Amino acid sequence: MHIPNLRQWRELRGLTQQELADLAGLHVRGVAGYEAGAGARPNTVRKLAETLRVDVMDLAGVDAIPKGQAPPPNQPSFDELLDEARRNEWFGAYDRLGRRLFDLWESQLDAREATARDNPAAFVAWIGGIIETSNLYTAEVRALDLDAGRPWPASANEFDPDLRERDRAFWRRVRSVLAEIRPRVPAEEFDRLVRVIQTEDVAV
Repeated sequence: MHIPNLRQWRELRGLTQQELADLAGLHVRGVAGYEAGAGARPNTVRKLAETLRVDVMDLAGVDAIPKGQAPPPNQPSFDELLDEARRNEWFGAYDRLGRRLFDLWESQLDAREATARDNPAAFVAWIGGIIETSNLYTAEVRALDLDAGRPWPASANEFDPDLRERDRAFWRRVRSVLAEIRPRVPAEEFDRLVRVIQTEDVAV
């Protein structure tokens, strides 16, 4: 849900972006993003509206329209705002699923690495499963009819420096393990995995 009047109401209340973020329990980068035009989830909009002591529709820029009259062409209807909110929730659900999958794989890496030397086939199968799941997830998400310019959850790590670094560190460790067990992995399978997880800063 877009809230184009956020900055106006924040300034009317005499608050900085940081002060508003602190009062609403949000990150200042989020507040800055919403003021720049980024969409916000419905519960986030409610927090901001409550903090600023205004109605959600005040932030969204929807003025009261007499019953039976259509909104101006450049003004979203209430139904359109609800539809946008639903899309944001849908998008957020896929984003959370992708992050949870990565959190799970990251948490399993220590144990998998410890047993890889004794059972390289199991490690290779585990990595193969991750790649297959990632590909299926990415394909499904990219098939969604999301708004133009909105990043797919599957590639959201490109916009999150912390997650991006965790992702790189994960695959660096995977490649390091593969390098150690390389003599015991069929060449064709090894080459296939390396091609899939290849990164610019790591070489096996």
